[in-house]
Amino acid sequence: MLDPYNISIVDDSTTSSGTAYSASYTSAANSVIRASAISTSLNAGTSVTITTGSGGTSAGDIRVIAAISKTAGSSATLTLTANNNITIYKSISSSSNALNINLNPSASATTGIGTILYAGLSSNGGNITIGTSSSNGNLAVGGDITINSGAGAVTINGTVTGVAQVLYETTTTSRVSGNILYTHTYRDWE
Repeated sequence: MLDPYNISIVDDSTTSSGTAYSASYTSAANSVIRASAISTSLNAGTSVTITTGSGGTSAGDIRVIAAISKTAGSSATLTLTANNNITIYKSISSSSNALNINLNPSASATTGIGTILYAGLSSNGGNITIGTSSSNGNLAVGGDITINSGAGAVTINGTVTGVAQVLYETTTTSRVSGNILYTHTYRDWE
């Protein structure tokens, strides 16, 4: 089996240039991508897909260690697909039109976790999806986390584990559209 590459999404002070990427990016080496570059694409209404590649010697993790903020433009989608885990240390949010957020860790994540949240997700009406099936949709929570989808749906396709709580928010008192859907179970850390 070929090993993939790691991708870190960082703030501007971490690197002067970052790895050049396109809106549909598959890593061919361990990569550092500036969060501001991703935000610029999303603000232009361009959907962004970032995928760890194969052929490297790393685990294939994606780490979001700088906030990704969509503040302008039409609706867009951010998709992160990792060969191993996706860890969100800083928020992913939209304050201008919907941002669909898809977090797709590998079905064979070595820790058995998949997606780890230390910061919140806010989609301004976009759908938030963790995993594509129960085999890769596990979510671990590393603190009190807010997932705010507005009128969008929240789908967590695996098991939710954590030492804190996940708070789901909606912008309306009556949920006309959008759902919070678990397709698996919740359990405390073992």
